[in-house]
Amino acid sequence: MLKIFGLVGAGGYGRETIHFIKNSSDDFDVYFIDKNIKTKSIHGIKVITDEEFLNIKNKEKYFNVSVSNSKKRKSIADNFKKNGAIAIDLHAKSFINHGATLDEGSICSDYTIISADVKIGKFFHCNRLSQVAHDVTVGDYVTFAPNVNCNGNTIIEDFAYLGTSCILKHGTPDKPLRIGKGAVIGMGAVVTKDIPEYSIAAGVPAKVIKSRK
Repeated sequence: MLKIFGLVGAGGYGRETIHFIKNSSDDFDVYFIDKNIKTKSIHGIKVITDEEFLNIKNKEKYFNVSVSNSKKRKSIADNFKKNGAIAIDLHAKSFINHGATLDEGSICSDYTIISADVKIGKFFHCNRLSQVAHDVTVGDYVTFAPNVNCNGNTIIEDFAYLGTSCILKHGTPDKPLRIGKGAVIGMGAVVTKDIPEYSIAAGVPAKVIKSRK
């Protein structure tokens, strides 16, 4: 049976990462999946809708999701899996994993590093030059923008978004630093204390400036 791969989202992050599929040991027919883009191809890759992709017959279907909105990412992933598609990771050749465990659907961009004794959930986005240090737990559908520095003994809950060049101070084994569910950390922020769920934090040191509830 022939294998096909579709990347949902033909925006900037999708165009940056779709070529990582070439690092797979399998050969795929590759598609962008984006119903909002009218052009028929991008960088020589055919653009189709999710319905067109899921309706292709007699093909083993694989996918990933480059959409930045984490709730939409979950909804899309759930729908594709419900329709028989299989999530596959997209990892740059320069991505370094020092023994971390990553759940399905991760995208790890160029020059990203994940260290020892790290556990990461589903459909994690780790943009270029970001790093995750030792003894960190990352939930599902979490996004790291470029150049995020997450130090050790940290817990990042589901749906959190960490902005470009933010820094998370290391916690301790008995008191890890915690970024709450759905929290947003602004670019360049330095996080030294726990951030409550569904909060927006920014500044040096980072302070909660708004609630997302």
